[in-house]
Amino acid sequence: MKSKKKILYIDNYMVPGYKVEHEELGINSVQLNTGIERIEDGIVVSDRSIEQKYIDYLRHIGLLKNVEIISIFGKSNDIISRILENDDNLKKIDSAKNHELDTFGISEVMGINNANKFVKSYKRLCHNLNLDNLYNSEIASKMMQKSIMRNLIENELENNSDLKKLLKLPNGFFGICIKNLKLDDILQFIKECKQKKVRRIIIKKDISAFNKGNYIFDFNQIEDAYKNKRLINFFKERCSLKDNEIFNIEEYVPHESSVSCGLSIKKNKDVCINSVQGQVFVNRKLLGFASINNQELKKKLIEINSIIGGILAKHNYYGDLTPNFVIDSDGLIYFIEINMRKGGSSIPYNVVKKKYGNNSHLIKYISSMLFFKKDIDFDEIIDKITMSYDSIYQNFLVELARFELTKMCTIVTVSEAKNNDPVDHLIQIKKKIAPYMRV
Repeated sequence: MKSKKKILYIDNYMVPGYKVEHEELGINSVQLNTGIERIEDGIVVSDRSIEQKYIDYLRHIGLLKNVEIISIFGKSNDIISRILENDDNLKKIDSAKNHELDTFGISEVMGINNANKFVKSYKRLCHNLNLDNLYNSEIASKMMQKSIMRNLIENELENNSDLKKLLKLPNGFFGICIKNLKLDDILQFIKECKQKKVRRIIIKKDISAFNKGNYIFDFNQIEDAYKNKRLINFFKERCSLKDNEIFNIEEYVPHESSVSCGLSIKKNKDVCINSVQGQVFVNRKLLGFASINNQELKKKLIEINSIIGGILAKHNYYGDLTPNFVIDSDGLIYFIEINMRKGGSSIPYNVVKKKYGNNSHLIKYISSMLFFKKDIDFDEIIDKITMSYDSIYQNFLVELARFELTKMCTIVTVSEAKNNDPVDHLIQIKKKIAPYMRV
């Protein structure tokens, strides 16, 4: 019997730039890893020290089985370069033989000007460690450009009648820049949007991270700028666009709900749909990601994701991807974008799958990020959240690896009972622990 290879995971979800962007937005936090909670057998390489209390906690609740965690340090801008700059880092990893390579969050680095350099570094790492690369970083660097992915889906809609019945695309202009912007076409587009009772447009930088490149405007803002002959400056100033920077303009689809999915494509082109989850909003604020209980909608989304996964497999992509959609008041599904990585919505699914295995599709759950005051410690968080536990619900804390720095974690609230809603339970938990949380 052939022995199963372990996997080497590169924890790169906290990429260069995130911390700066969060600070610019006035948020005192950094983006965290979304991968280590699901690992059962392998090695995690992280560019930060992961708190031992957190590791002990994950193992206590049955996660991180047979997992070795290696912390590496260096001066380079990304984790791959930090590994390569120090022979000791390579020796630490190389001490475990016969591992394959998997990575998280790589695509967020790919869109910056160092994309080609990063792809080369990634290949060099695989070569130096004699590893099989399970993530096609070269294809990801192209597909993460919104205009390219949009054209790919649009072409498939024209030729695939099954997908055309299931999926809609927002109208707009794609792959444009300030230098070739035709103002009259923009005004005509706004006129058509108004006729369809669309109230706003969204401008998206072709390559961006953390939604920082997305800007939503009411039509009157655009029209006023046009009348005052300031539309070009309006785009440049309000959207921080450079003359040659590629961006997209599309109608903002009014929607009842948002959906985030998790897929993985293997080298043999097999497509695995790992999760289909809805975003839950309370008072217009994102509460978290939850299981979708509408089975008809879920069936349609699974079919759409199967087709999309097949499209990307044909283009030789392998690795993780996160397609995002919105659902309008008529139940129509609109394509929004695809991130060529494992997304934050993978956290609750991974934890539930780990805990309930083949029965995970029967479980209702929701995850939510929690931000605590600086003077609270890990043990207090455990106490405050588990005091809300009852026989119907189970709560799992995850993603506390940088807890001492950020006082931030993600909680997954699970209900095994068909008639109980974990969303309501999560809201009650947040009310009980409100005195301990940051405003």
